[in-house]
Amino acid sequence: MRESYVRDGRPREAVVTGFAHSARVVTAAALIMISVFSGFVLSESTMLQAFGLSLAAAVFFDALVVRMTIVPAVMALLEHRA
Repeated sequence: MRESYVRDGRPREAVVTGFAHSARVVTAAALIMISVFSGFVLSESTMLQAFGLSLAAAVFFDALVVRMTIVPAVMALLEHRA
């Protein structure tokens, strides 16, 4: 996003461009982390199962809601101040 904003000086287009370039990376990283943490659910320990499930849910929430919804929306609303 920063590179696009420096090049063009248009904040909304920079958010769209930055999101388009980073969405695959964020999604892939989230899927990898969710699959690793979901593996803990297969453990015999109920403590590890609870940690695995809660961490997988937290990563899903962070990737989907925070990084792909709230942050781009706030940056687009703040425009040059962001």
